[in-house]
Amino acid sequence: MKTMSQHIAEILDHEGVPRCVAVSHDWGSGLLSRLATYIPDRLLGAVFVSVGYVEPGLVWDIDAMNALTKEAFGYETYGYWPCHNSEEAAQDSDEHPASVFSLIYPKDPADWKVNFAPVGAARDYVRSGKLAPLPAWYNLAEYTTRDRILSKGYRGPLNWYKAAMRGVNLPDEAGIAEEDRFCKVPTLLVVSDLDYVTRADMQSQNTLKWAKQLRIETIQNCGHWIQLERPNELHELILGFASEVA
Repeated sequence: MKTMSQHIAEILDHEGVPRCVAVSHDWGSGLLSRLATYIPDRLLGAVFVSVGYVEPGLVWDIDAMNALTKEAFGYETYGYWPCHNSEEAAQDSDEHPASVFSLIYPKDPADWKVNFAPVGAARDYVRSGKLAPLPAWYNLAEYTTRDRILSKGYRGPLNWYKAAMRGVNLPDEAGIAEEDRFCKVPTLLVVSDLDYVTRADMQSQNTLKWAKQLRIETIQNCGHWIQLERPNELHELILGFASEVA
């Protein structure tokens, strides 16, 4: 993440952008979190969508997280992580791409509590080749773009999970002072009430702990893919936040 953060700084330099409001979703929030750590002077503000701030030095004890969420919610929210950390996950996904699509873009967000989040459920769903109706908010243009991006397979996307679980970034983050583990730039967290994996309550609680200047907005009757399901509402929130911090 440290090297990637410097790459972002180089892109900003190339584009002639001294400072920006950076926006992330899901794993992008991991990288945005480290931008706030390594290049905070380049950020006017940070907008985290669905996944909040991730503090540096976090050890991803997935077994403990699954036990905790199973007790709290009745199902594990990180149950797909061990599979994603395996070498078989990319092969399974590449062999059943339509099932992967059906799994991660459900018509009913509550399906994630059964098909995605519990331990082993995502692996079994993909390997079985299951398919489900597409949500109304996922149009052909988005599908085509996603298909093109993932035309070379899932090994790259799954490396985000491998890197986290295998502690790839921990050596770089070990020397960060405690005070510098906090997010000190103005922060907007946008979550949704029907996200059953990156849950609004958990994301809000952790980001409240680490972000110094935080505002939280919750989109109602919306699943994980806020930017696809409710783009206009999200855009309005981002533009309003940007006007405040710019």
